[in-house]
Amino acid sequence: MKSSSQNRLRFLVLTVCLFFSSNLFGQEPLPSPSPDSKEKKTKSKTKGIIEGRVVDGDGHPLANAEVFVFVVGVIGSNSKGVTTDESGRFRITNLRVGAYRVQVNLQGYILSPNDRPKPNDPPKIYRSGDSVNLTLIKGGVITGKVTDASGEPVVGVTVHAMSVQSEEPSETNFDVHIERRTDDRGIYRIYGLAEGRYVVFTGRGQYQTQPTVYEKDAPTFYPASTRDSASIVNVQNGTDTTGIDIRYRNERGFTVSGVIKNPTGAEVKYISLGLTDAVTNLQLSFGAVRDQEGTRSFEFKGMTEGEYKIRAQTSTNNAEFLSGVLRVTVKNADVTGLELKLMPLSSISGRMVLSEDPKMICENQGVGVLEEILLRVSDDKIRKTNIRPEAHSSSSISVGNEGEFTLGNITGGNYRLKTEIPNEDWFIQSIVRKSKEANPKTKPANTSSLIPELIALKDGEKLSDLNINLSNGAASLRGRIVPKTEGALVPLSLRLYLVPTEKERAEDTLRYAETKVENDGSFAVTNLASGRYWLIARIVKDDTANPRPLFWDNVTRNNLRKEAESANTILELKPCQSIKDYLLKF
Repeated sequence: MKSSSQNRLRFLVLTVCLFFSSNLFGQEPLPSPSPDSKEKKTKSKTKGIIEGRVVDGDGHPLANAEVFVFVVGVIGSNSKGVTTDESGRFRITNLRVGAYRVQVNLQGYILSPNDRPKPNDPPKIYRSGDSVNLTLIKGGVITGKVTDASGEPVVGVTVHAMSVQSEEPSETNFDVHIERRTDDRGIYRIYGLAEGRYVVFTGRGQYQTQPTVYEKDAPTFYPASTRDSASIVNVQNGTDTTGIDIRYRNERGFTVSGVIKNPTGAEVKYISLGLTDAVTNLQLSFGAVRDQEGTRSFEFKGMTEGEYKIRAQTSTNNAEFLSGVLRVTVKNADVTGLELKLMPLSSISGRMVLSEDPKMICENQGVGVLEEILLRVSDDKIRKTNIRPEAHSSSSISVGNEGEFTLGNITGGNYRLKTEIPNEDWFIQSIVRKSKEANPKTKPANTSSLIPELIALKDGEKLSDLNINLSNGAASLRGRIVPKTEGALVPLSLRLYLVPTEKERAEDTLRYAETKVENDGSFAVTNLASGRYWLIARIVKDDTANPRPLFWDNVTRNNLRKEAESANTILELKPCQSIKDYLLKF
C-alpha cells in the first residue's frame, strides 16, 4: 500500500493519461435437473450507497482510513471519498447505479492478502448498494542511511524500493514501487511495503517535476553497486528491515532527449511520457510535457547504459493519441535527436440492448440494470506472466444508463469483447453491426453474429455501430469435479468447458463457456443460453498472464468439440434453470 500522497498523485496521473471422453470421466448419477431447482437471487440493497468497515488483522477498527470509490472505467470526476470513523465504518452516498472500484489508504498499512487481488487477477468490483469489509495489516519497512564516499550524509536524494520475483533483479513485479527522500541526516524510511523481495536504489523520483542536484546522477543500488550486482532485501509484514545503508557512487549518468511531433494537427496542451526498461518492461519514469509555442521536447537524465523504451500519449475532448514504442540503446554516450510521433487511437462504441421475452420471466428474477454491466476488449495476443504488453488497450468500462458504451484508448490490432453481467437472468443473445443486422422478420431465432469471433481494428479506426443484444431467461450451473477413482485427488489447474452440441452452433463462440475449477473442485458458470451442452474438464497449464479461452481459436475449438463429443456427457439447460450441486467425475 503506497502512502496517501503518492496514491493521490497516481490517481491524478491516471486521470490525465487514462487497460480475460468417457475414458476420462463420467457424470455422477443425479436426479434429472428441473427448472424448479432455482437459486434465490432477490437482493436487499440500498441503492446509491456503498458502505462498510475497515479493520486491522486482529479485527480492531481503523479510524481515519481514506476510502475512495470510483466508477469503473471513469477515473477522477466520478470519484468520491470519505474517512472512516472511530468504529472503522464508512458510508458513501449519492452514488449513481453502476460498477465501482474501492480503494483504501492508511499510512503504513496495506491490504491483507485475502483482500488483495492475486497477480493477474482483475480488481474486485462492487455495485451500488454493496457492503464492503476490508482488512488492513501493517506493511513492512526498509530503512537506512545514504552517505557519500567520505561518510557524509546525502540529503534530499530519492530512494526507491522495488519488488522483485526471483534472485535476478531483472525479474520485476510491476505493482510495488515506493520512493522516499532522505532527511537532513541522510536517513530514509520506506514504509507500507508488502511482504516480499526488493531492490533498493537512489535516483530521480518517478513523478518528480522539480529539478534536484542529483537528477543527472546514475542510480546507486544497495549497498553501493549497479543494477546487475544489486543485493536483494527481504521484507516481512509489520517488521522493520534496518541497516540498508547505501554508499552513494556519485556517478554522472547519460541523457536521452528528443521531440514529440503531432502530425494529426489536433490541439493538445499536455503529453504524458513514459520510460520503461526494455528487458523487464519496468516503468522507470513518468512525466508530462507541456506544449510551449509548438515545441514539445523531452529529456531523461541520469540514465545508465542499457536498453529502454519510450512512449508518449495525450488526449483531446474527442480523441486519444499514442506514439509508437521508441526503443533506445544507451552506451557510453548521451542519446539525442529522438523523435516520437503521435497517432490517433482506435475505439469501439455502440449500445447494449435488453430485449426481455415475457415467456421467459424467471421466478425470483434477479434485479439488475445495464449500468452494472462491465465491458472490455481483450487483445488476441498471448502474454507471458512476467512481460507487460507493449500494446495499449482499454480496461473495463461501465455501460451507460441508456446502454451506450465506448471502449477507447485502443491501438490497432485484433480484439474480442468480454462482458461481466451481474444479473444471472441475462445472457448475450447476439453481437451485431447495426448496418449489417438482418431483417428481424426473416432472421432465424437465437442466431448470433460472428462479430465476437474477432474484431480487427486499424490504427485510428472508430468502430461505432455495434449492438450487444441481451435477453432474459439465462441458465446457470454450479457443482464440483470429483475423482473418478475412489480415494484419488482432483488435479489442480482444471478448467471446465461447456460446448454446444448443435452443429449450427459450432462456430458461435457466444454459446461456449469456460471457467476455472477451484482447488476444492468447485465451479460456477452463469449467464448461459438455454440448450444442449457437452461438459468436459481438462487440465490446462498456462503460463500466460490472461489465458485465452480455448474456443477462441478455430483449431483448439474443433479439437475441444471432438473431445467433448467423444466423452458424450450431455446436459440440457432450460430457460431460467439454475442447477446446484452438479457432480462431474474426472
